[in-house]
Amino acid sequence: MIGVALIQISVGLGVGLRTPKQAEDLEAQFTTAPALFRQAEVPRLEAVMKNFRLYKMIEIALAIIGLLLTYLLHEKMFWYAFGIGLLAQAGILLVLDLLAEQRGEVYLNAIRALQL
Repeated sequence: MIGVALIQISVGLGVGLRTPKQAEDLEAQFTTAPALFRQAEVPRLEAVMKNFRLYKMIEIALAIIGLLLTYLLHEKMFWYAFGIGLLAQAGILLVLDLLAEQRGEVYLNAIRALQL
């Protein structure tokens, strides 16, 4: 669980620190060279969307492991609590990634629909 928490913290910090500058650069590129913006942004977003599918599979697997731990080892308090924590973390991550994936899909479709 510490490993999952460290991944959450590092990814969250990385995205949080990178996003403002990235958004500024993308907006400037869209203003000055919309065709180049689209040419670069579509493949980047397609890769991001592909990664979301991988993240969902991992998060679902972690949730299943957590559920199995709570069911199979319910008499061993450490593993029961570990399973509950893992299930909660995986569930929260899954919900957040589903929301981010939905926003990404809207953004990707909007860029694909640009009339340049």
